[in-house]
Amino acid sequence: MINAVAVTLTLTFTEQLYWPMFVVAILASIIASQAMISGTFSIIQQSLSLGCFPRVKVVHTSDKFEGQVYIPEFNYLLMICCVLVTVGFKTTDKIGNAYGKSRFTSLVDSSLADGLFFNSLLTKD
Repeated sequence: MINAVAVTLTLTFTEQLYWPMFVVAILASIIASQAMISGTFSIIQQSLSLGCFPRVKVVHTSDKFEGQVYIPEFNYLLMICCVLVTVGFKTTDKIGNAYGKSRFTSLVDSSLADGLFFNSLLTKD
């Protein structure tokens, strides 16, 4: 029996659509990684401007657009974290399960925080 998870992309599309969808999947992963990098750099830049973070080297990559920054230390930190996650989990199944558990935990935590907040509003007299 073939492990369906291992060949999901192959089983989902016909042979004619396989390569175009493969290219779309690669482009989507590139866009997602760029979004993660941009988000990290944006958060660090905002923390620096608010004085909530130690000084790090910030390289402004464009004279034309103010928000485009590059922080070498965090680029390397993101790379190391990605390699550690890949090596640590070993399979996409385990990474997917960890993602699901983290999303569930995040939703439970935010629901509990909302409950505490609203409870404090109701009991405040």
